[in-house]
Amino acid sequence: MFAAYTLTRGAVEAAALGCYLTGQDIDGRERVRRTMNYRLEAMCERIWLFKDMHGEYAAEKLGETKKRISDFARAARQHNLSFHDMNGKGRAAHIGPEQPKAMTLISLAVDKEMPELGRMYQRLLSATAHSAVHGLARMLTPVSPNAGRPGEALAAVGKDPQSLAVELVVGPLTAHSLARGLEWFTGCDMSDLHGPANQMLRTFSRIGQMHGPMMPA
Repeated sequence: MFAAYTLTRGAVEAAALGCYLTGQDIDGRERVRRTMNYRLEAMCERIWLFKDMHGEYAAEKLGETKKRISDFARAARQHNLSFHDMNGKGRAAHIGPEQPKAMTLISLAVDKEMPELGRMYQRLLSATAHSAVHGLARMLTPVSPNAGRPGEALAAVGKDPQSLAVELVVGPLTAHSLARGLEWFTGCDMSDLHGPANQMLRTFSRIGQMHGPMMPA
């Protein structure tokens, strides 16, 4: 059961990033900038990785990656875009505004008009994925009082299907948004992705008894 929350969190973050990169409300220049920041973040991860390694291979890869980052910086300045270099471990180089954090990306992918909804789902999934007490405690169902220990109760791990559907529907919801974004961005028939994502969303909506503008009829 815990794995369902952890896996959903990873899938949601990946889908939300895809929605951000394929957004329909941005121009070509902004799309290139976002894509470059996505690649810069990956290259900075390589820098941090190879800095902690020794040997000729690590040194070679470190040099190659630094060269690619300098190429990105030069290209950005040629197009009048501001380049910001790495600023310590965990702070990647970026062009213009830095890439939004996962919580912001999810809030944009779930519902731009209700950003707090996406943030709420990110907090919920993260609390369980990171084994926070308040996250794990939500998985427990009280069974009976703990004899001899007032104020305590024996509990079992368990969730009913409706609660699971309500708390994990953000998975198929962001997959649905990603399918639409890819279909628009590529101009290709995404039925193989869009159809199953839409069906998943309908199934979760039915089990969770959810209705609203985000849910398909």
